[in-house]
Amino acid sequence: MKTEYFGGVKNPRLAFTSEEIQANLKLMAHRIETDYLECTTHDIDITFLILLKGGARFAFDLMNCFKSDAYFYDFIGVESYGEKTYSTGDVKFYLYKRLSPEIIDGKYVVLLDDICDTGQTFKFVKTRLQTDFKPKVIRVASLIWREKSKIRPDFYAFKVKHDEFFFGYGLGIGQKCRHLSGIYTTERD
Repeated sequence: MKTEYFGGVKNPRLAFTSEEIQANLKLMAHRIETDYLECTTHDIDITFLILLKGGARFAFDLMNCFKSDAYFYDFIGVESYGEKTYSTGDVKFYLYKRLSPEIIDGKYVVLLDDICDTGQTFKFVKTRLQTDFKPKVIRVASLIWREKSKIRPDFYAFKVKHDEFFFGYGLGIGQKCRHLSGIYTTERD
């Protein structure tokens, strides 16, 4: 059995196993494909915009669940946590200007991030994309959706009610613990 390294995190608790994550990503991919088929004429492409850094691992595993590989993907660097265990509410881009209209305009766009905690990041990025580009459809997909969030993602793998801090499987505490195969919780600062 693999021993996980928790980078000094006190009292980590396993919330979701690797097997639970993969099973829910398959279901989520199916829901996205169904929505795509229902709301498009099938002649437009899917573009996944992955919110870095937390959304990367989740996004690649999710995209591997798709039956078709007829999609584009790119990255948006965005930050709202910094080194804290809560969102500061101040969303900042650090990788955005290089996005190409070719993969967004007229496309079925899915924003992918690790957690929809307050909803601020998704709201900010979606509004900015609608201002700067002309996507046909924008959907929001999150690995974890915290029910108290101001927005509800169109797609999510896990819905949570409690206010614990999640880490592992791409979700970091600062830059630590993103490597973990499961998703864990700990108390917030």
